[in-house]
Amino acid sequence: MFIQQTKELQTAMEGKILLAEQWRQYQLLTINTAFDAEKVQAEDELRIGKKQLQDRLVAAIQDKRRKIIEDKNTNFGETKVSTRGRKRGGTSIGSAPQPVAKRKFAPPVINYVLNPWEINDDLQLIFNKTSSRTR
Repeated sequence: MFIQQTKELQTAMEGKILLAEQWRQYQLLTINTAFDAEKVQAEDELRIGKKQLQDRLVAAIQDKRRKIIEDKNTNFGETKVSTRGRKRGGTSIGSAPQPVAKRKFAPPVINYVLNPWEINDDLQLIFNKTSSRTR
C-alpha cells in the first residue's frame, strides 16, 4: 500500500513537472512570437521612414533643378551671366551693384600743446608708476 501511494505521488509529480515544462515552452513561444512581430514592425517603420526621407530629398533636388532651369530660361535673352560666382574687383559676377556706403567723416583732430614742465611732470608720474610695479 505504501509503495502504491508513493508511485501515485511520483506519477502526479511527474505530470505537474510535465505541465510546468509545457507552460514554460508556451510562454517562450509567445514571447518569441511577440518579439518577431515587433521586429518586423520596426523594420517596416524604418523602411517607410527611409523611403519618405528619400522622396523628400528627391523632391527638393528636383525643385532646385526646376528653379535653375526656370532661371536659365528667363535669363536666356539677357546677357549671359556666369553661375560660378567668381569675384572680380570685389563683387561677384552677375550680382547687382552694391550701393556705395557714405563715408563718415571723423571729427577734427584737437592738438594740445604741453609746456616742458607739464611733459616732465607726466614723465615723472609714468616712471614712478612703472618703477613701483617692478618692485
